[in-house]
Amino acid sequence: MRLPSFRVRTLMLVVGLVALLLWGAIMGLRSSEYYRLARFYEFQGQQWRFNRGHWDAKLISEITEYFAELSRKYHQAMWRPWMPVAPDPDAPGYDQWMEQERQAKALAPDPAANRNRTSWNPLKAADVSIQDRTRLVHVVVARQRRSTPSGMPHGVEMVT
Repeated sequence: MRLPSFRVRTLMLVVGLVALLLWGAIMGLRSSEYYRLARFYEFQGQQWRFNRGHWDAKLISEITEYFAELSRKYHQAMWRPWMPVAPDPDAPGYDQWMEQERQAKALAPDPAANRNRTSWNPLKAADVSIQDRTRLVHVVVARQRRSTPSGMPHGVEMVT
């Protein structure tokens, strides 16, 4: 049986058509992902706006503005999925969280020096001051809060 013969022009047209279809599919997936992110950040902003709880009003306004900015960014990116999207800015309170993590690392003992101990409790250590113990408690509590699915941006619950 004889195989069908194609001209180079026909094969180039087929390759171009397949490339166009793949590009369209990729843009459609990217657009739907940006839509999903925009809706998610919009929802997070509404949750913070309506469930203020015991948080400071200034912090709530910063957080809601942060989520509104992210929602706007992804709504715009949804309509132009071929354009690059800038990385998300740090959440409000992230700098304070990083500072607390740095301080906690500075207070933490060297793991190589404590290999003989089974566990080290920083709250009972004799060489740690009361102020340092308080900072460690804040870090531990903040880590526990961060592990719960609260939907808060990183670092928000660690502002003391």
